Amino acid sequence: VTARNADGSGGAVTVRGQDIDLSGSIDASATQANKSGGDVSVIAVDTTTVGGTIKAEGGLAGKGGAIETSGEHLHVADSARVSTLAPGGVAGTWLIDPADFTIAASGGDITGATLSSELAGGDITIASSDGTVNTSGNGDIFVNDPVSWSSTHALTLNAARNIDVNAGITLAGGTLNLNASSGAIAVNNTISVTGAGAVGLMLSPWVVSWVERAGWPTARAASRTSRTCFS
Repeated sequence: VTARNADGSGGAVTVRGQDIDLSGSIDASATQANKSGGDVSVIAVDTTTVGGTIKAEGGLAGKGGAIETSGEHLHVADSARVSTLAPGGVAGTWLIDPADFTIAASGGDITGATLSSELAGGDITIASSDGTVNTSGNGDIFVNDPVSWSSTHALTLNAARNIDVNAGITLAGGTLNLNASSGAIAVNNTISVTGAGAVGLMLSPWVVSWVERAGWPTARAASRTSRTCFS
């Protein structure tokens, strides 16, 4: 499926269904310089599986578009390729929005290696907001497999409840945001930041911003809850 506007900007693609298995290709990219990528929305009532290619790239010096894949359950296969890049411009965002989400080498919803690769294609936000409306989920996000990237893109984890970081996260130049709106953030492994990388943590109603620069020691934090302050 390809969607383009007459002015060279990306078009819009909307997919709805009970269960969605996306194994083909959706392209809502811009074709002209300074134009923005389009919008792709893939939302299932039950399970969305992403195994194909989704692109909402911007034109030269333009802006990348917005991609949303959502469902009560959301799985991303190793074969998936998602991009919101814009050459010489600003990348867009891929939103992954299930009830719960697990990053794991096996038995989870995406592997750490796949997520690491996808971060070369734009900013990624994983939000467990479906966990606030689906009784089969709690709104938790688990990092059980190492994730690393060297692009300038951001990985944002927005949990309706808890975030558990049980495997290492390594970033160089990008940004990691961990937001737990009503639960706890437990950092049980190493978060390593080099170059211009930055880490921000938010626990409602407590907020902390933590930035580590090159030459700083690797950080390891004990389990944190929304009643714990950072220093």
